[in-house]
Amino acid sequence: MQNGRTILQALLILVSVTLVASSCPAQTANTCSLPPHLYELRRAAEPLSDAQREIDHEYVEFMKAVAQSYAQHDVEAVNTCCDAVKEDVIGFQFCALVRYLLSDRKKSDTFLGAMPRTADQRKAFWFMEQISAGGRSNEKGKRDRCREIPLPLRGRKRRIWRVHG
Repeated sequence: MQNGRTILQALLILVSVTLVASSCPAQTANTCSLPPHLYELRRAAEPLSDAQREIDHEYVEFMKAVAQSYAQHDVEAVNTCCDAVKEDVIGFQFCALVRYLLSDRKKSDTFLGAMPRTADQRKAFWFMEQISAGGRSNEKGKRDRCREIPLPLRGRKRRIWRVHG
């Protein structure tokens, strides 16, 4: 029961991150990659430091680029982005979800295979929640966040999820 609950929580976080990332425009075409050893730098960064915010911003830009490709159903672009980040734990886990969603939720083996098994993988997984709320301040001094994200609800009235920031 605990394992099923953990997978459900993981899926909820990953879907939330994907929804946030897909609704924010990516900055440049170069955002479809991550620098080497970014996860190690993220782990070593002081919490709430400028260094951590910069690292989180790089992850956010990558997630936006992948999520936009997903929103356009561009499997080739998603695969190109994701193949470039196989060594990054956070990028790998995020890409596993996006690829699973692109398969119309039919190819669950790679997604389930990317679920955290070690303490380090779990830590990386929970970093995604912090990263999705991170990034860096824009020119107005506000955090780079999306204000409204439409949530599709089957058979129900469409709702808008408001992000306070």
